[in-house]
Amino acid sequence: VALLAMMTLSPSWQSWAICTCIINRLPSPIRVRPPPPRVPQVPFKYVGKLLEGGVLRAYVSLGDRLIAVHPGDVIDQQYRIDSVEAREIRLTYLPLNARQSIAAGAAL
Repeated sequence: VALLAMMTLSPSWQSWAICTCIINRLPSPIRVRPPPPRVPQVPFKYVGKLLEGGVLRAYVSLGDRLIAVHPGDVIDQQYRIDSVEAREIRLTYLPLNARQSIAAGAAL
């Protein structure tokens, strides 16, 4: 609540009148922040791996696609493969720079 005083001139120009008005302030709008973005579950399913020429390559599926992955690959501009290890594939969800992993079965 605010108090506002105004001085007005009376019609006779000889006296001043003071008008005091009470102004109710509207409450500030409540600002609701959207929840922080969530990291989605890894959409890939582990299919298998192949050790060829000393290089371990893993195979994952995404829907009906079979994708051979190795470190440095970027899939659909969303996921970067960070490492392919004997029991795990480590990747980064690029939009949130979030690290994730996929179990990759038994060691070769």
